[in-house]
Amino acid sequence: MSATVDTNLRNSSFIRGATCEFTIDFGFARLRREVDVDAGERALGHFILPPFQRPAVWDQDQQVRWIESVWSRMPLPAYVFNQTDELDCHTDEWLIDGQQRWTAVFDYVEDKFPVLGYRWSEVSTIDRRFFMNRPWTCIRTAYADENVLRDIYDRLAYGGTPHDPADRQLIGSVPSVR
Repeated sequence: MSATVDTNLRNSSFIRGATCEFTIDFGFARLRREVDVDAGERALGHFILPPFQRPAVWDQDQQVRWIESVWSRMPLPAYVFNQTDELDCHTDEWLIDGQQRWTAVFDYVEDKFPVLGYRWSEVSTIDRRFFMNRPWTCIRTAYADENVLRDIYDRLAYGGTPHDPADRQLIGSVPSVR
């Protein structure tokens, strides 16, 4: 019986998709393409934000910290976007997870704020190339069913426990469990 349980657990993935690695430039290279936005949806670059997504909420300090992470070669958390093979599928190009991070990238490149003392327009061509060629892991799904995508969004957006400001004070005062 445990073999059956193990098989079921291995096959229970709630996100079925391909893990890909694109460069940040991927978000810009496809901007030349027109995107059709349905009622309730919003465009973000070539992505479409589903109607159930909240608006961008990161303040400028959060955006700057994210871009500093990109420049610092820190691992970038994966974003999730949906791309179906169906013609005229309303869930095609939906960005399920990663709106805040992509908004920060687009805003930075549009010169809305400096990072590490430089606005994008002041960054050298070589450094721009470095930034745009940073690999960024993506999970690409292919669901036509909006309810499945809503479930994925809810799990990713609401699955964690937000940090309380008091949590920061605990760092260093909690004994190691090792």
